[in-house]
Amino acid sequence: MPASPLLAANWPNPFNATTLIRISLPAGSPAAPARLAIYDRRGRLVRLLFAGTAGPGHYLARWDGCDEQGRPE
Repeated sequence: MPASPLLAANWPNPFNATTLIRISLPAGSPAAPARLAIYDRRGRLVRLLFAGTAGPGHYLARWDGCDEQGRPE
């Protein structure tokens, strides 16, 4: 596990239908509120992928390239 939170590059990049986003939180860190969101170039929220509590470990999120209403971004 990493010494500090790690957000790895998405894979595949560029992507066609979906992309995977890997996140690792260090061992020994307490469970805490966490949020993973996609924003466009203007800083507007496109899609919230995760909002909740996360503790140490490895996490994988899948994004299909769509916004909250299911429209392609």
